[in-house]
Amino acid sequence: MREMIEYIKDVGEDYRDFLCQTLKGQVEEEIIQKFTMLLEMVVTEINDSDYALSVIIKSQSVDVTVIHHGHTIKNRVIDIIKEQVDYKRYRHQSNDCHILTMREIIKNYESR
Repeated sequence: MREMIEYIKDVGEDYRDFLCQTLKGQVEEEIIQKFTMLLEMVVTEINDSDYALSVIIKSQSVDVTVIHHGHTIKNRVIDIIKEQVDYKRYRHQSNDCHILTMREIIKNYESR
């Protein structure tokens, strides 16, 4: 069984490269593609706002969390995300700090 491992994107690092390097060999390619597509929507939506990105790999799931400042992500984008992942939570720490967590269950995690 895998322990929980957390990875944090470096400042200036491309989120696509970060996801691929972090998740390759850890999860199915389909999960990497799904998170890449969803993050493309999120990064486009938050535009030039600062954001932090982390990935937590657990024995049975992968969590991708985006912490961003500025305006909130539109409900239509959040609804699309909700339909695509096993779990989604979007919370607001303050008027200017928002946290989006997306989780995908890893199938066949025992074999990893």
